[in-house]
Amino acid sequence: MSNFTPLYDNIIVKHVKEPDVTTSGIYLSNPDVDKEYSEGVVVAIGNGHKTSNGDIIPLRVSVGDTVIYRKMVEVQIRDGGEEFFIISENNIFAIKS
Repeated sequence: MSNFTPLYDNIIVKHVKEPDVTTSGIYLSNPDVDKEYSEGVVVAIGNGHKTSNGDIIPLRVSVGDTVIYRKMVEVQIRDGGEEFFIISENNIFAIKS
């Protein structure tokens, strides 16, 4: 992920795919379709929120965090054959622990 550096409050995440087989062996058609959110691992972050007076407020997420974020607001990019998404920190619901 060296070709992209997110600006300000933008974050680059790698989507974590839901398993398509349950622990009991039942195949699911597409577990991500009906969800309003996605899960991903943060691979790069911008330098922070820019305030109206020009100050930068650091982001709350860090590289390596697993986050739950709003679907349909991400921008899809490809780097080295891998798929990543750019999202704003405002569209992150939670950091998974």
